[in-house]
Amino acid sequence: GVEFTADDVLFTYYDCHVDSHIPSFLGAGAWTINGKLTELEKVDKYTIRWRFGAAFPLYILFRMGRYGMAPAPKHVLAKHHPKYNPDATYEGFIHSLPPEDLPVVTLGPWVPVKFEPARFIVARRNPYYWKVDEKGQQLPYFNEAYIEKGRRGITRTLNVIAGSCDYTNLETPGVFSFALEEGGRSDSYFAARFVGYNASFSLQPNLSLYKGVKTKPQP
Repeated sequence: GVEFTADDVLFTYYDCHVDSHIPSFLGAGAWTINGKLTELEKVDKYTIRWRFGAAFPLYILFRMGRYGMAPAPKHVLAKHHPKYNPDATYEGFIHSLPPEDLPVVTLGPWVPVKFEPARFIVARRNPYYWKVDEKGQQLPYFNEAYIEKGRRGITRTLNVIAGSCDYTNLETPGVFSFALEEGGRSDSYFAARFVGYNASFSLQPNLSLYKGVKTKPQP
């Protein structure tokens, strides 16, 4: 693997997110505070200093997650970016990582290695993944995962009961009782588990943050 460094963060921010030529989930406006674009400074190979337009803008931290600032590998993408390659185009950069171009560069536990649209995806464990368990064993434990697209909820549930797959959501009322009965047997190789769901969201009830103090009231 190639090291993940401060250069990848700078490339992600300046050459992907705030570059107006590239569509981004969070563009320059999302990183602008009090009219000043947030600046990033490389301190050393593994350290970045952030300079904001206000002190302690905590809400910005929520924009640094996987949807807001997923790291872009510079060693893979720079050659497709017009800033680094005069023969490249922004249109080509946007389409430089087609889904069938596998394996992909990732920092996560799984590396997609095979993909067929509307059918399945195969992912293998990342041998460079940084996480370990309490005993020091590297995660994940499984070497490979095969994820198959199920056409209908009842088909997915019956596949689990039949043993042709290992996990699915129990979502079809017509087979609830049958699935629970089968999963409750002492010799069953699967079990039904009820888990909670949650939704993450940000509340900003003080509307004067954007309106009111800067906007004249309408007559």
